[in-house]
Amino acid sequence: MKKHYRHENDCLNCGTVLEGKFCHHCGQENLQIKENFGHLMNHAVSDYFHFDHQFFHTLKPLLLEPGKLTSEYMAGRRVQYLHPIKMYIFISLIFFILFFKHSNSEDESDGKKHADREAIAKVKKDMENDKSMNPLQKKIMEGVVENAQNVSVDTTDDTTNKGGFHLTVDKNALAGGSNNVKITTTKSKDSTHSKHNWHSAKVNKVVVTGTASKDTDDKDDEDDDTSDGSFTSRMLKDSKDSTYAAYLNSQKSMPADARDNFFERMFEMKRFAYKKYGDRAKEVFLEDFKHNVPKMMFVLLPLFAVILRFAFWKNKKFYVEHLIFSFHLHCFLFLFLTIIMLLMMLPLSSTLKGWIDFAATMGVIIYIYKSLRAVYHRSRWRTISKMIGMSFAYTFVFSFCMLILVMITAVTAV
Repeated sequence: MKKHYRHENDCLNCGTVLEGKFCHHCGQENLQIKENFGHLMNHAVSDYFHFDHQFFHTLKPLLLEPGKLTSEYMAGRRVQYLHPIKMYIFISLIFFILFFKHSNSEDESDGKKHADREAIAKVKKDMENDKSMNPLQKKIMEGVVENAQNVSVDTTDDTTNKGGFHLTVDKNALAGGSNNVKITTTKSKDSTHSKHNWHSAKVNKVVVTGTASKDTDDKDDEDDDTSDGSFTSRMLKDSKDSTYAAYLNSQKSMPADARDNFFERMFEMKRFAYKKYGDRAKEVFLEDFKHNVPKMMFVLLPLFAVILRFAFWKNKKFYVEHLIFSFHLHCFLFLFLTIIMLLMMLPLSSTLKGWIDFAATMGVIIYIYKSLRAVYHRSRWRTISKMIGMSFAYTFVFSFCMLILVMITAVTAV
């Protein structure tokens, strides 16, 4: 669509005398003030596809030519590429949306497992209190509710002390309630009885096949207990004071040397704030923590630039050059990890996913090595030694930032 330019040669934005279609002082285009809807949409689409063109033109060197974007930027060739900060915001936004969605789906899966364990525990308790069920029935039902595909039970008849039966129970039958469970009885070869007496049978052995790994479930329970002990149980523990105001009143009644200090009072204030959420306290904390992670990563970028400044001190580069490299490197990491997450969402075998993890790790290491070589022009072994030292420094700074983030989230979440 043709653009309609003004005939006047003064810039409407800054008043500078124009020598073309754009103001050489502020950059505004000398378009007519009144424009129809078609022109308005044309400008919006043009701006969008200009960004789109820059983004896709930037992808190739970002992914396949380590260090090139930083070198091009510092050499002044910038118009054809997306600005580092704008690119970081765009890519990190996509990454964290996908990351949180993926982690939420895992949380839902873990929550379902936890709910299943609670349901199993309830059924077991009900069976223990059910006087109408004999030991053999309870053994079979216990195997069914433990997510078994079938249960084999070896029995010996008390009247003959020999024989035995093989009983198979389908776990899906439990959906209709314990009274609807169908049991298939098969007489052993050496048995002389064609019928099985529930009440006269002695349970020798119960073999459950197709059961989910109990070690894994137990470990999950231990992890839940550990996390609850470190956060939820401490935050929700019973107190003689029902409210924070009551706690403050009780503190005032104590001698000055027996009162809690500032940090203890702060902890009590937040504990009462979390307590109103009950069992959801941990969920509330984690949700706020997740939303603060992108902010922490943005703060981490200039800190990583400081590490680069000290690691490559002899290169005599300005701090902003290290910062630009930091933006470009983290853009690659977020984009690359986004691609890996999308691959992991595919229905692939665990072996193939393991190989993808290994290839991704090696790819990141090689990319960082090549980008450092391209930007800082050090020797191979010197670059490797710098990488090792930087990895330790980055891990320390990252851990410190995470600790600060946990403290800030605990204070500001509720």
